[in-house]
Amino acid sequence: MGPFDETITWIRFKTDLRQAPPSFWLLLGECVAMVNHIRGAPLPPVESRSLDKELLAYGLLARVVLDGSTLRAEQVLLHLEGRLRVPASQSQDLGDLDNLYHASKRLQTGLSSEQGPLSPERILELHGALTQIEGKKPRSVWRDGPMPPGGLSGVPSEMIPLFMVELCDWLNGPELQPPTPEETPHYAILRSLISELYLSWIQPFNVAGYRLAGLIGQQLLSAGGLSGSWTSLSAVHYHRTRPEFLRQISHAAQGVGDPIPFLAYSLKGLLDRLRELSSAIRNAQVHGQWRAHIEDLFEDIKGPQRIRQRTLLLGLSEEKDPVPIGTIALLNPELARLYAGVSSKTLQRDIDALEDLGAVQRDPEGVRARREMVLGFRG
Repeated sequence: MGPFDETITWIRFKTDLRQAPPSFWLLLGECVAMVNHIRGAPLPPVESRSLDKELLAYGLLARVVLDGSTLRAEQVLLHLEGRLRVPASQSQDLGDLDNLYHASKRLQTGLSSEQGPLSPERILELHGALTQIEGKKPRSVWRDGPMPPGGLSGVPSEMIPLFMVELCDWLNGPELQPPTPEETPHYAILRSLISELYLSWIQPFNVAGYRLAGLIGQQLLSAGGLSGSWTSLSAVHYHRTRPEFLRQISHAAQGVGDPIPFLAYSLKGLLDRLRELSSAIRNAQVHGQWRAHIEDLFEDIKGPQRIRQRTLLLGLSEEKDPVPIGTIALLNPELARLYAGVSSKTLQRDIDALEDLGAVQRDPEGVRARREMVLGFRG
């Protein structure tokens, strides 16, 4: 690569993935398997929209906070709903958030096959979308001068254009292409993580570096057929483990710049976040199945008694722990209304009826809904 070979020893646009240990490939395979498991998982629409909104919010938050924003998770959620008012001091943070949101949406809806391979011009275009000011045409240029103190220093600015050409050629080149069509998603994930590491080393722009890395990662993933709100989970991992994230980037720059330890750290974090998402999806599926089961139980039974029992079962379903009988009527306003003016024996009879249906269970701590009824293959 020329005269900077001796000064920037860690940036080599090549790596021998064959040197990665078996545990590395197992992590990568588990990530792809988990992605295949959660994509298209059946969910009630309400739960699906809720999970999608949370993933979107936490992914956006992770990227803007890595870039220095002071926004909090609850502010991002409220802003996405159009219900947030913030002081003028945070207006720039919200502008950055909106730019990232809209750029990400364009990537998700217009994606990969129409965009062509990654190029320096495409990177400048994405960065311009992130830093644009309302009413002005987006424009971006490479960093000119050193990075501000407090973060990674990056490479000398005069080397950035050549480095970006080399990076794009490598990411698009044969070394990082899947050996077989079945491995396309595996290598898409690897390319997205490699781009995160190398952009952190190069620091091609003064601002919005981590937001830009997220968009480039999205494009590389979509080129491998991977898209959806789950693609922000790596950013969530980096945000949660920021000191370790920066340590891994710095450690990977030791010696000849081996990216494999950073990739393993990233894959482990991605897998942990995917497992969390899978657990949330499973809980939502159980919740939806349970509500459907309740509707089936009372489908052909009418009258005030059954209305009380259905409302009682729904109220108990929202509680994780057994509820003391004396506090059941206080679980929500609807239960309080239904059991106002009736004797405690009425409540006892309703619990007995639900117990006969197998829908609730009593124990010394109180009464709980038997949501496990909708789980199959339990032995």
